[in-house]
Formats: sequence, structure tokens, C-alpha cells
Amino acid sequence: MSFSLSGIASGLDTNTIISQLMQLERIPYTKLETKKKDYNTELSVFRSINTKLAALRSAADDLRLSSNFNLTGVKSSDESVLKAVGSDGLQEGTFLIEVEQLATYTTLVSKGFNASGNDLKNLGSVEFTINGETIQVDFTKETDEENLALLADAINKKSEAGVKASVIQTEPGKKSLLLTAKETGNVSIALDDTAKELLGNDEIKTNLGQNAIFKLNGIQMQSSTNEIKDFVSGLTITLFKENATATITISKDVDKVAEKVEAFVQAYNDVINTIRTNTAKGAQLQGDSTLRSLQDQLYNLFNAGVGQDGAFDYQYLFEIGLEIDKGKLKGSEMTGTITFDKEKFKQALLDNPDAVYKLFAHDSATDEEDGIAQKFSNSLLVWTRSGSGILASRIDGYNNQISFITKQMEDMEVRLQKKEEQLKKQFNNMETALLSLQNQMSWLSAQLNSLAFSTKA
Repeated sequence: MSFSLSGIASGLDTNTIISQLMQLERIPYTKLETKKKDYNTELSVFRSINTKLAALRSAADDLRLSSNFNLTGVKSSDESVLKAVGSDGLQEGTFLIEVEQLATYTTLVSKGFNASGNDLKNLGSVEFTINGETIQVDFTKETDEENLALLADAINKKSEAGVKASVIQTEPGKKSLLLTAKETGNVSIALDDTAKELLGNDEIKTNLGQNAIFKLNGIQMQSSTNEIKDFVSGLTITLFKENATATITISKDVDKVAEKVEAFVQAYNDVINTIRTNTAKGAQLQGDSTLRSLQDQLYNLFNAGVGQDGAFDYQYLFEIGLEIDKGKLKGSEMTGTITFDKEKFKQALLDNPDAVYKLFAHDSATDEEDGIAQKFSNSLLVWTRSGSGILASRIDGYNNQISFITKQMEDMEVRLQKKEEQLKKQFNNMETALLSLQNQMSWLSAQLNSLAFSTKA
């Protein structure tokens, strides 16, 4: 730790002088700091583009899969009768469902207890079984209503028993225990003798649950639940109304396919917007050759033809509703992004689904004749490949430059600290020397004044 004698002898503000001198000394350090900040900004841009480009390639890969062009949708003609949902790729078809009865839950109601009575309290601790599960209850409350609540709580804590318990009012002043099977269908609730006696023996009322019964295209079927998953693979229906009919239609869902294409369009536009923003006039990466090359390649890939002339019904993307800078003639209006006419695309898909698929996914012996998605997938791998891709190389270059500058700054910071300590030491020495001279002058002045006084005397 240095000791400062700022201006104590000279009257100079030596701390300010040292600070100003160090500002000059730190100019090279500040330049390195600015350069490092610029490199980090540019690195962030390339990392962002690398991520967005990988997303674009992934979206293109989705359009190479035939399954994504055969996506189906499921509709019920009356969702108050039944609702239907299905997985992608279901075979197209129509099913007439006639619902005869719904699946219901088995219920069991105990005898009615006097709500304000204390019959249950007098029983003390009771152990019994429901569906083979042992349950113990200590009836400690004052009234039967409160003790029934204890009983219901004890049963509900035993989930293995397969029932839910609640307390209901069966008539004014009377409370009963209601047991409901957790699953629908013909499910029994088995009580041991102790449970039967506790709940009222002959006064117990049981309503056995029933299976759902329905006809599928005239064939009668049963299900223990109202949610039916196994009668057609990949299709789930939920029944809501008895003695009612509804039709399930499974057909090609062009909206789902359009969503896949829209994801590709959004990913493409995201990359282009990022490139144009960061290479525009005045931007830090203005004119960057790598990004300009990438933008040009994306444009060429998008506008490339598929197959030889006349080989396919659709050869260019604009024929099915995808076009860059559609309707824009002035350069100042052009953004380089895709406009997606979804309705035109869906109509093309309905008219000629195979041709639309080939336009995206055709895989030929030569790259020039590949489908658009195939072209994107192959070409973008060169840019996005981990380690050896074009963008990975740029990112590695920035990381190396940043590491080099960071080391330079660390070394320079050590030298600057030493320089500042040296300046402080030099100024302290100067102040000490001046202070010593001033002290000597004061002594000499005192001696001279003493001699003068003696002479006069």
C-alpha cells in the first residue's frame, strides 16, 4: 500500500496529475477494451444466426418427411354426443357411432345416520376392509355427522381401496356415507362383515355401474369407460350422450400441413431479417462477406427449380403460394423475406398432394434436381455443422481473438498498475525532497534572523 503526500510541499494537486497521466497511459488499454466489446457483439450475431439457421434446416427436414404431408384431422358431427381426437397419420375414413348407454360408476350408500346423534362415537375404534384394503377409524367426535366425515377421510386416504367417500344428506336431519368406485363399468365394491354392519347391513343401497354400449358402423361394442381408445388404432373418442348418434370423419388436414410450411417460412424470414439488420448501412457488420454470401445462397436455394423442365407438375415454390418480395418492384421496398399465401398452398395440396410433396422432398441423383427442402437440408449442413461448419469457424475465430485480447488486457493492466505506483512514488519523493528543502530554508531563515537580532543588541 502506497502513502500519498499530495501537494503537501509543492502545493500541486498531484493525485489529479497522476490520474490524468494514467488516462493517457490507458489509451491503448481502452482501445483493446473497445475492440473486445465489438468482437463480442459480432460473436453474438454469428451465434444467433447459427442457431436460427439450424432451426431453418430443422424446418426444412420436416418438409422432407412424407408423413408430414399426410397429416389427418378428426371431426365429430356432434360434439354434444361424442368428441374424437386422433394421432397424425390416421387412415382416412368415416365412422357412424350410435351410443346406446354410457358407462357409469358403481355407488354404495349407507343407512341414514342421525346427524346430531352419537351412535358412531359409542363404537370407539373400528377396523374393517373395503375391496380387501384394511381401514381403521377412531370415532372421537361428538356427533354422527362429524364421525362420518372422519370415516370418509380415512377411506379416501386408502387410495388402494378403489373408492371415493363423501358424506351426503339423504333426508332432513339424516346423513349417509356415499362410496363411489373410482372407475366406471361393472365394478363391485366389496365390504367385509364389519363394514357392512357399520354401514347398516340390509339398509345399504348399491347401484352397480354399467359398461358403455355403442355401435360402430352397425357393430355393437362395449367399453368399461366412456373414453374409448382401442377400437381404431390412434383414435380416441369420448362419449357424452345416450341414445344419440354422431359421425366421426378422418380426413387430410391441410391446415396442419400448412403449419409445417409456415414454420419453414418463419425460420427463413428470421434468418434473413437478422442478416439484413446486422449488415445494413451503418451496422457493425455492414458488408460482411460471409453473411452476404449466406443471404445470396438462401435466396438462390429458395428460387431454384426442381427437376428438369416439365418433369413435375410444380417446379417452383411461387406456384404453390410461396414467394420472396411478392409484388414489390422497388429496391427500397424489398425485404428479402417470404410471403406465404396459405389458401393458395392448401388448394394446391388438395388438388395435387403428390406434386406438392415432390416439390419439397424429391431426392434425385443430382443436387440440382432435388426438392427445395432437400436442397436446404444438404446446403445448410455446410454452414451449421458443429466444429467444421462455416459459422462454427467464424465463431471459433472470434473466440480466439477475444481470448488473445483478454490476455493482452490482463498483462497491460499489471503494467499500468506498476506505472501508477511508480508515478505515486516519484511524486511522493518529490514532495518529501521539497518538504526537506523547505524545512532547511526555515532553519536558515531562523538562524539569520537570530544573527541580525544579536548584532542590533
